[in-house]
Amino acid sequence: MTPAATIKSEVGLTLVPAHGRGCRAFTLMELMVATSMTAVLLVCVLCGVVSLQHSYASTEEYSAGQADQSRLLDMLALDLRRGIQTNGNTTCYTMDPDGQGLKITVPDLYSFNTSDPQHLFPIMAVPVYDATTGTAYYNGSGTKVAAGGPYPTQVIAYRFNSGDGSITRTDPWAPMLTGSPGKYVATPTVVATNMEAFPTITPDASDISGNTVHYGVSFRSTFRSLTNAGNGTEISLHNVTFIRSKNLAH
Repeated sequence: MTPAATIKSEVGLTLVPAHGRGCRAFTLMELMVATSMTAVLLVCVLCGVVSLQHSYASTEEYSAGQADQSRLLDMLALDLRRGIQTNGNTTCYTMDPDGQGLKITVPDLYSFNTSDPQHLFPIMAVPVYDATTGTAYYNGSGTKVAAGGPYPTQVIAYRFNSGDGSITRTDPWAPMLTGSPGKYVATPTVVATNMEAFPTITPDASDISGNTVHYGVSFRSTFRSLTNAGNGTEISLHNVTFIRSKNLAH
């Protein structure tokens, strides 16, 4: 027996051919099945991530739309309640001819110093009651105007932009610096976005005084599935406002 053979016998080594069972690998069919299952799992994970992203973005836009609705309804209610009827008008507001805007006539209650071009510190004008006519006439400085003279008013304007669904509000007492050279002028400010249309103000038929009006604003939610790229269901909020009595017209 050779030395090499003796060493193998003592340690109990066994030589295994290279083609034995310990060197088996995946078959082509097994590899194809595993690859297919992995691909399906990856697609499911990808769809879940995309759906979660769409849901998050839609929820954010939905919340912003509802906030815009509430803010717009509050602004309209405030402006309509302080509106006044002048020169024999039957209402304190007028709709634009195309129905995409609104103008509300309100008392001119503020005056400003010439040293305050930005109108940051308005001065409240105190009306003076005229017992002869039963009215209070005043100008921007709170000084009584001749009885029968023009009632000092300002106009607050709303306007709907059908292109982007935004609604702007122009406040005559909140001018902004525009143009060159810079001048402070009344500038439209966006108060709502993604709106469906401009609200329609409808008098309450059951109110014989005609001072109760109904209106609402709508926006389109952006909840949508992967197969539907269009807008979702229209969401509407409504409000009822009591405006000044007609017997307060001057």
